[in-house]
Amino acid sequence: MIKFEIFFDIEKEEQWLNHMLFKGWVCTNINSAGFYTFKNTVDLEQVIRIDYQQDLRREERSNYKQLYEDFGWQALKEKSYDGTYYWLKRKDGNDELFSDHDSQIAKYKRLMKHSSNLAIFSLNYSQPSEI
Repeated sequence: MIKFEIFFDIEKEEQWLNHMLFKGWVCTNINSAGFYTFKNTVDLEQVIRIDYQQDLRREERSNYKQLYEDFGWQALKEKSYDGTYYWLKRKDGNDELFSDHDSQIAKYKRLMKHSSNLAIFSLNYSQPSEI
């Protein structure tokens, strides 16, 4: 199944993806144009988390991905051109990407930057050009 959705809030997107998972549809691919591919699943004991890491260099990206894979997370989207990473994992009680206070603060700072960039892009794109 393919669904089209546009999100400007990563947390709402994450909630929507987890709601789809709760209904028996696991996301298998995310297209940057807003198309989400789902397949039916009976394994409802999974969770999806989203992180935003736009400023990672190539070597840091590799280390970042390896760290989460070592903790059981599977990347849903192998390449992220905009810095958004989608992670899937079986529920095991450690279902958050960031468990300590400092890393959660850093995450929200990155999300604020991401949201600001989207807002500026949207305003620039929606403004009529002068002739």
